[in-house]
Amino acid sequence: MLPVSHQFIEAMRAPKRHVLAKVTIDYSDPTGDQSITAQATESAHPWIDQVYDGITEVPYRWASLDGSWVLEDSIPWRLMPETEQEALLYQVGWWGEQLAGSDGSFAPLYPSLVVTHVVRAAHTLRLVGDSARGEYAVDFTIDLYGEGDVLLHREIVMGNAQIEWSKELPEPVQGVVKQTVTITRWSHPGRQTKIAEFFTSIQQTYEGEQLVSVRLLEERETSDASLPVGNISSN
Repeated sequence: MLPVSHQFIEAMRAPKRHVLAKVTIDYSDPTGDQSITAQATESAHPWIDQVYDGITEVPYRWASLDGSWVLEDSIPWRLMPETEQEALLYQVGWWGEQLAGSDGSFAPLYPSLVVTHVVRAAHTLRLVGDSARGEYAVDFTIDLYGEGDVLLHREIVMGNAQIEWSKELPEPVQGVVKQTVTITRWSHPGRQTKIAEFFTSIQQTYEGEQLVSVRLLEERETSDASLPVGNISSN
């Protein structure tokens, strides 16, 4: 055990603490921000707003006329929702119109998706393909823009092999008002883009004088604690 001074021991036993707290709230409900809008250079159906609803799983293989719909398949196919009420129950996401070439590549103008919102900090990047069909973007570029269309960050991804791709940024990008993704190559030739989720959740961080009060649960018994000085939690 490291030797410590008597003053240190008395400070540890003191009934008063000076707590430095920082609270980060993750707003998982996308409807909490009514400023979010989504647009695309091409769209095969009107359910594009589902790219920021927080749902990443596509429940069914939606039928299309790209040659993948085979009636003899053991796994059933479903027709896409036809009304807004049906779309609230079933996740489709954004489907593009252009079909990928023999190597999965798209031709210019590349399929692009744009999500705009009020000023916020971007902590992570995320792009989720179609889990029911097993399709995803292989090569794509994500751009984060500030006000006045100032480019704040560019992420170029090549050779992705995941349906649900995400990356936590080393440092949050501040002042983001627009996020775009441009897809240049798809996982399956002869198919169009199918993105279930693109927009990341909203986070707000409060610290210092922004915090009015925080209730702490402090563990003073150190014999069974995971830390030598006990644990502190705030529920």
